[in-house]
Amino acid sequence: MRTFLSVLSLVISLTVSAMPSSVSAPTTPVRKDSTLSAYTRELSKLSQQRRQADLHAGVGQSRVTFNPYFYRMLTSGTLYNDALNRMLLPQWSQHGNVNPLISASDAQLARMYVSNPSLIHHTAEQFLSETRLQQESMAPITSGAKLTDKAVPVDLGNDVAEPVVVEAHKPKFWVFKGNGSFQFTQSYFSENWYKGGENNYAAQAQLTLEANYDNKKKLQWNNRLEFQLGFQTSSDTVHNPRVTNNLIRATSRVGYKAAKNWNYAGEVQASTQMFKNFNTNSEKYISGFMAPLYLDVSVGMDYKFKSKKERFHGSLYLAPVAYNMRFVSYDPTDMGLRSRYGIKEGRKSFHNFGPSIKWEFDWDICKNVKWNSKLYYFTNLDYVQVQWENKVRFTINKYLSSEFFFYPRFDDSSTRFRGDNGYWMMREWLSLGVNYDF
Repeated sequence: MRTFLSVLSLVISLTVSAMPSSVSAPTTPVRKDSTLSAYTRELSKLSQQRRQADLHAGVGQSRVTFNPYFYRMLTSGTLYNDALNRMLLPQWSQHGNVNPLISASDAQLARMYVSNPSLIHHTAEQFLSETRLQQESMAPITSGAKLTDKAVPVDLGNDVAEPVVVEAHKPKFWVFKGNGSFQFTQSYFSENWYKGGENNYAAQAQLTLEANYDNKKKLQWNNRLEFQLGFQTSSDTVHNPRVTNNLIRATSRVGYKAAKNWNYAGEVQASTQMFKNFNTNSEKYISGFMAPLYLDVSVGMDYKFKSKKERFHGSLYLAPVAYNMRFVSYDPTDMGLRSRYGIKEGRKSFHNFGPSIKWEFDWDICKNVKWNSKLYYFTNLDYVQVQWENKVRFTINKYLSSEFFFYPRFDDSSTRFRGDNGYWMMREWLSLGVNYDF
């Protein structure tokens, strides 16, 4: 810095020598004292000049103002680049648009840099980097600046009608929500309908409960409990109405933030049904409570995604390590339930390990149409199980809606699943009923 100031002093000396008389350097040499003393002397001289000018003009009271730009000479010795830049401008010596007080401040700083370089210990960049000094803005404020489109009257009275009450609320980490719906369908065929048919009534009831935890930092814990139950009238002489939709499913997933949208995650999911299902006109079971019971345990990575306005959002869960179990609680001696679900004779359960994928999303297609989808894939490198649940809801009003449900499924773990169309299965319905979110 000493070398820089030595070179700079020569340039400033030449510039200061060309200054107008109103801000010219004093004829007497400047003493090597503190910056505060130099500032006080300069301010006293400027005040005396203004007072004499006012008295000569017939003004009884001095109009000397103390410009805040002089604060620079009250701080520790600092090299201000903007002051030097202004002095090197061609219009500086003619004052131009530069405030005379600013010019005087710049001149005093220049004299100090030349006469007392030992007082300089800092630069303006150091102050800015340490956030001690707010960067200056020399742009003038125009009188025609538009502040607002419409002025709103505000009562600035000093009296406060009521005391201000400050309430502190704890962060809300838990979010509880749910959805319930009841859908109804009806089919009618006259006796002479040319293709024939069977009159029937069907009802579908669904209930979903969620409890989700998010500490807004790293940890997330999502829990969901689902109930689905459907009945349909039929010509079955043994069981009428018959159960058509029958599900209890609990899912719990814990995630710990790894990156922007990625979480380390682990999930446990168990599903079964509430009531027994039978073959047509038969007492032979084909499924029931805990027959079968599906249990999936997995560890992997969870990717959260959402669109800009969150109309499309969901998650992609990739689990390279997953455990899959099927369990049948009934005695399958004369029912064949074990082999139906791929369980070997003499056992009640079926265990497998392999990778799995889960993809879930909610898509608000338009204002009154929403699509919810869940895709599940698992393989033990011997057989494959794929399930894709889809529900498209058409909202009529707050309580009334229509639903289209389609559920393709593929499972080649048991030859009992093979039919005319191979291992592919399909279930779907279209219904009208009530729906309520809470």
